[in-house]
Amino acid sequence: MKKASDKITFKTSVKCPIGFDSWTFFWTYPEIDKDANLEYLVLKPNGKKYCHWKTREHMNKNPKKGLAFRSDFGINFEGGNPKCLYNKKLEITFMVDKGTIKFDKKDIKNFKFQFHKTIKTL
Repeated sequence: MKKASDKITFKTSVKCPIGFDSWTFFWTYPEIDKDANLEYLVLKPNGKKYCHWKTREHMNKNPKKGLAFRSDFGINFEGGNPKCLYNKKLEITFMVDKGTIKFDKKDIKNFKFQFHKTIKTL
């Protein structure tokens, strides 16, 4: 994205548990301008990118407001080993390149951390 015209950041209410190796994030597509591109970004505590999701890379057009989404991230996905996030609050920043983002309170559904025995330590 060249420059965000609007962005909203959500922060987990609890710190990431030590030992988690993936997460599932349930959310609903917000209201955005028709031609806008929605992206979201999770940063590592050092400010570098952990994972990045872009509507236009995952879909051939923007979905309509209210469409349910499930985003999974973990050791075998973008971002890799989440050890750098242990004991930190996770921040997810949604942004658009045109217009504004309008989330309803009910649009951020649930956030779950998972624990598997496949994690390798760095």
